[in-house]
Amino acid sequence: VVLPFENPQNQPRLAWLREGVASLLGEVLDASGLEVVTRDDRVAAFERLQLPVAATLSRASTLRVGHAVGASALVVGRLELAGDELQATARLVRLDDGRLLPDVQVR
Repeated sequence: VVLPFENPQNQPRLAWLREGVASLLGEVLDASGLEVVTRDDRVAAFERLQLPVAATLSRASTLRVGHAVGASALVVGRLELAGDELQATARLVRLDDGRLLPDVQVR
């Protein structure tokens, strides 16, 4: 499952990208042959767990979402602006052993 990326600077220009990046990354992973939880299933899990869809989640809450949808891994990330440059950072969390893989960054 790919979760909406965080916007730690609370940049209004990035608010819509949180979900957009998650959707695009999910499509790329799906096209590469990986099974990806749909946005609708993810939103339904948020509702079942009584989590606000637009909120930044704690690590424990992200794990709860992953388990609720039956995922083996989840992708979390953040978006930040440095001047006019956008930086996206993503990390894969394996749910079977709780292992965090190294960050991947693009600018």
